[in-house]
This record gives sequence, C-alpha cells and structure tokens, in this order.
Amino acid sequence: LGLSMVYGIVQRANGFMEIHSEPNKGTIADLFFPVRTASEPAVFQTTSTENRPDTTGPFNLLLVDDDPNVLAAMSAILEMSGHQVHAAGSGALAAQLFNEAARKGNAFDAVITDLGMPEMDGKELAEMIKSLSPTTPVLMLTGWGKQMSLSQEEVPQVDMIMAKPPKPAELELALNKLCRK
Repeated sequence: LGLSMVYGIVQRANGFMEIHSEPNKGTIADLFFPVRTASEPAVFQTTSTENRPDTTGPFNLLLVDDDPNVLAAMSAILEMSGHQVHAAGSGALAAQLFNEAARKGNAFDAVITDLGMPEMDGKELAEMIKSLSPTTPVLMLTGWGKQMSLSQEEVPQVDMIMAKPPKPAELELALNKLCRK
C-alpha cells in the first residue's frame, strides 16, 4: 500500500519512479520530479478540464494521519495550493488541536482525517468534531478505497470519503464543495 501511494503522488506531481533491486543487496527507489521556478504555478495531472477546481480557498485545515510520510506528502500538496495546514499524527493530537483552535477563535474550515489509526480512529475523531462543531466539514481518506461505502448508518459524522492517495485536483474540488459557505 505504501509504495502504491508514493507512486500515485509521484505521478500526480508529473514525476516518475525508477526502482532497482538486487537479491541480497537491497532496493533503490529513485523519485524524479520536474523542477519549476518560483514564478511558475504548480501543475498537477487531471483527467479532464472540467475536473479542475474552482478555487474558493485558501482554507485553514486540520490534517490527520498516523503515517508521517503520508502526513508530510499531503501537507505539502495542500500547502502548494495555498492552504494553511495543521498536521496531527494521531486522533488524540488532532482533538487537542481542534479544541485549541476553537478556544482561540481560529476554527478550522475543514478536517481531513485518515480512517485507520490506533487509539482514536477517524470515525471516533469525526464523531468528536461533529459533537463540538456540527457544521465543520470532515473529509475522510482511506487506503481501503472502494471497500468502504459512505452510508449514513456507517459514518454519519463524515461528509465525504476519498481513497488514498487523492488526486490534488480532486481534493481541491472536494474541499471547495465542503467548505462553501
């Protein structure tokens, strides 16, 4: 699952991978990304022009994932789109950040959370968030993909589910849809 996520992220950033492996010697994975100047906008592959986001952001986001590599990659993707990202490596830390932001009057525009996490999973986190702030959108990312359906009985506190890794343009569309006020 990890390698497929990395591959998806590399492809969506218009890069490519080369993997070299030798028995009893190890494996080397080289990731190649296009270099752009500061004046060039970031360009991600999308399937069609109608899927390009109509940006209403930037948004103040709480991003939650127990995998530090996924957290770093997703943070970078969201920050390249101009969003302010507050990253949490656990549901408990996310709950703490959410409560602190609310107390300071800096509520999050949306919460993006992983489903499967130890101690406090994404469902429990979403339930806690919705109990405190019913209007805060919760977007759940899952590596379990299409195996999970979004039914009101299953995850009523989640506004949208996306498979990992999401395409940046699709993530932007989802955020714009969820955060439209």
